[in-house]
Amino acid sequence: IRWNYPGDSPFLSGNRKACSGTSLQELLIAARAQNSTHPIIEIKDSQKGLERTLQLTDSVVNIVHRMKMQGYVEYISFNYEVLKRIRELDPTARTLYLWEGKKELKDLVNDRISGIDYSYYAYRQDKNLTQKAREAGLLTNVWTVNNAEELQQYYLLGVDYITTDEPELLLKIIDSLK
Repeated sequence: IRWNYPGDSPFLSGNRKACSGTSLQELLIAARAQNSTHPIIEIKDSQKGLERTLQLTDSVVNIVHRMKMQGYVEYISFNYEVLKRIRELDPTARTLYLWEGKKELKDLVNDRISGIDYSYYAYRQDKNLTQKAREAGLLTNVWTVNNAEELQQYYLLGVDYITTDEPELLLKIIDSLK
């Protein structure tokens, strides 16, 4: 489940209508009550600038820690400074960078970012991206894949995570390959 943290709002929104207007605390409580998915918290830029974005980042990490959910969540952002701040606040946090082509994989490794969270276009353009990321010690996520053939392709390729609007289809594909 991918939950977005809009830069100027105390609420989350996401691909799921049920997430709209729900607080981070409520979503973390719901995530803790089950074990088949885990929250991916996307922190977006504030229109009020980087300082406000980093204040919101601090607030999100604080809530996650206060609820003792560090081991259950992952953070993603297009804003590299957000991921570096999360890393400062929680050296064990899993952080994935969304903006393909903006940073070299070695930069992510040097800044201890956990991985890449790129659209399927990036993986199409560079057929060796998964291998390169793995060799660099980075996690991989591909988004948003909804086609059965591509879901199977990325699963067999060995990406760590697949973001999809068709989770039932993906589970069916995984079961058929076992």
